[in-house]
Amino acid sequence: MLDLLINEVAIDLKGKTPSARYWLAVDSCIEDGQCQIALGVTLRTRSALAVIGMFALGIFVILLAIDGLFLPAEQSAPCQNYLCRGYRVFAEFQALIGAMIAIVAAYFAARPVWLQLRKMNVQQDIMAREIIARRLDAIEARRMYLESKLTELLQEVWRTIYDWHVDPAEYHPEAINPHWAFDRAHTAENIQRELENHQRLKADTILIEEARAVVISRLAEFSECLFAICAPAQYAGDPDLSAEQEAALETESEDAKNNFEKITEQVDSARKRYAETTATEIVAIRSRLREIDDQILQTHDE
Repeated sequence: MLDLLINEVAIDLKGKTPSARYWLAVDSCIEDGQCQIALGVTLRTRSALAVIGMFALGIFVILLAIDGLFLPAEQSAPCQNYLCRGYRVFAEFQALIGAMIAIVAAYFAARPVWLQLRKMNVQQDIMAREIIARRLDAIEARRMYLESKLTELLQEVWRTIYDWHVDPAEYHPEAINPHWAFDRAHTAENIQRELENHQRLKADTILIEEARAVVISRLAEFSECLFAICAPAQYAGDPDLSAEQEAALETESEDAKNNFEKITEQVDSARKRYAETTATEIVAIRSRLREIDDQILQTHDE
């Protein structure tokens, strides 16, 4: 391959002395492996054109021989053999035959270039596949975070607020401890902040981000409700609060306890919607990866 490349360089230079910079570029091209492909395409193209040229030259020589040996001297004289008839048919349609030969030559000249373009498209598909695969892994990682954290939080809430000794389980708001509510509110806030960081990345599909935005909104309502439940215990004995303000906190706490079951169900509903949306989008992304894989394999087989 190196000898062929040297010959190509010698032909291109047409007797000129190559510079050191030129040979350095050639060596770099060989190391990368890209030059070998281009060189192979060039050699195949020139070989095909050489064959076509020799074929056309051979036909020309044969026609000259036929013209001198088998054709009558006068052009209007009738032909006495098949070679004469064939020659005159060729002479009548020489433009059409020449066009056909030109089309065949153009095909052999353009085919290597077309194959090279297909190889470049395959390389672009491979790069796109790597990007899509990395994005898919990131989407699945963020989905696992939301699923695990929210499921753990909701299970802890359900174990606390429901009486599981009866069937069906009943909601008991009086089972909510202010300290427990305070801790769960901070847990919900931490999850909410992490999900907001995921939103700022803009690395998911639009549908996934819309579903996550609903989860964030429901978590904000969830933590706000829990803070309202624990507010009377948190601000008890505060000298800056009047009796009316303490009474208002107690009222808000009772209302929050009554609404807490509904808010928890809304958080769970948003979590399920996010899970369904993410699963659908992941299937679509995997289908796209399969299309790219099939295209790469098809191009490789050809």
